[in-house]
Order: sequence, then C-alpha cells, then structure tokens
Amino acid sequence: MSNPLSKEDKDYLKKKHTKYFLLVREIINELDPVGLVEMGAPKDEHDTLTGQVLALIVNDD
Repeated sequence: MSNPLSKEDKDYLKKKHTKYFLLVREIINELDPVGLVEMGAPKDEHDTLTGQVLALIVNDD
C-alpha cells in the first residue's frame, strides 16, 4: 500500500464493489486506527484506507 490510491480509483472501487467497500469501511471504522471516528469524525474519514485495503482484496488488474 505504499502507492496512494487516487480519488478516481477509490471512487471506482466504491462504485463497482459497493457492498464490499461498505463492509471494509465498517471494519476499519471499528478498528479506528487513529481514533478519529471515536472523536466524532464522519464515517467516511478512513475511506482512503478503505479503498487501499479493498484494492488489495479484489485485485482488479
């Protein structure tokens, strides 16, 4: 995950794999890696990370 996911790539994954994107988001928000959601951040706060993880899972090459 050293290469950042572009907004376009994240949006593509979110649209193509909506069900899985939302599941991965739920897991990441539950883990809340830096405590932002716990402090009241919006549910989409970790969506860049969510997209990166989903890209690894679905490997849409």
